[in-house]
Amino acid sequence: MFNKKAILCGVCKHELSINEYLTCNSTCPHCRSSFNPGCSLHAHIYFEQKS
Repeated sequence: MFNKKAILCGVCKHELSINEYLTCNSTCPHCRSSFNPGCSLHAHIYFEQKS
C-alpha cells in the first residue's frame, strides 16, 4: 500500500509514493521545493495502517 502514488508536489506536479513522501524530509525529490512542514505532523493520520 505504501508504494502507491498518493502525494503530488504542488510546484512541479511530481507524484510521490507514500514511502517516498515519508522519507523525503519535506522536500520534493524531483524539484527540491519544500513541502508544508505542518503536513508531516499529520502523516500518522493520513497514512494510518488498518489492523
